[in-house]
Amino acid sequence: MKHVFLLPARLRAVGWLLLVPALVLGWEVMFSDLEFTFLDVTLREKEAEEGIGGLFGPAAVENFTNELAALLLLVALFFIGFARLKIEDEYTWKLRLDALLWGVYVYYILVLLTLFMFYGEDYFTVMVLNLFTPLVIYILRFYYLLKTQ
Repeated sequence: MKHVFLLPARLRAVGWLLLVPALVLGWEVMFSDLEFTFLDVTLREKEAEEGIGGLFGPAAVENFTNELAALLLLVALFFIGFARLKIEDEYTWKLRLDALLWGVYVYYILVLLTLFMFYGEDYFTVMVLNLFTPLVIYILRFYYLLKTQ
């Protein structure tokens, strides 16, 4: 069989362990506006004279809690989806390919529906959630195919 790069099998367990806190943190960030103060970062320096905005404007403090939640969730899903099984053969490779194709199809169908069904802030929220759709559909479909066939 042609060598396919997959992650070590033990990373699947790490992915499942990361998934629960990532989902909880993501939920709290999205719906409760949770922000960790230690993730506050000043992006621009303040000007010497307060009246001058400068080239890039005044300093802005940004919080990176939402980026942390997205990073944890993406890493967890990546580990779960692309960790090697104990027995990898042509059949599991075919199942992975089929599941990945389904993930891409469902993703683009949801993006097309989102274009016409949501507007404004709701559109942005749905598109952020759609970032995770291909991996989630891939994982669900792959493990479904493993169990049924």
